[in-house]
Amino acid sequence: DLAITKTNGVSALKSGDTTTYTIVVRDKKTREPIVNGQGRIFATNADHKTIWDGFTYGPEVGTYHARLMFITAGEWAMNVQFRRDSTQTLVKPEDDWRQMIRQAAEPGSNTP
Repeated sequence: DLAITKTNGVSALKSGDTTTYTIVVRDKKTREPIVNGQGRIFATNADHKTIWDGFTYGPEVGTYHARLMFITAGEWAMNVQFRRDSTQTLVKPEDDWRQMIRQAAEPGSNTP
């Protein structure tokens, strides 16, 4: 019953980078923004390391923000869980998406 649109604003992430993910949550039928909902974003890599962060609401109506730091390079499976309020269970969209994280440059190297 929720329509979730997600963005992170950064296309090329490196291990050790922290990035902010933004989601906009709307009611699927009415398209009205969901105000003061609750949720989290999470990611798991091939080594089963999992990271997550809870969403913070606003300031835009129906918009939530969370930050993740990817500690290792490689492919991470990602998804969100969300609910309208604390009386409901967290729901997760069916499909994960993938985030590729590049290896960070060694300290002292000139490689970007």
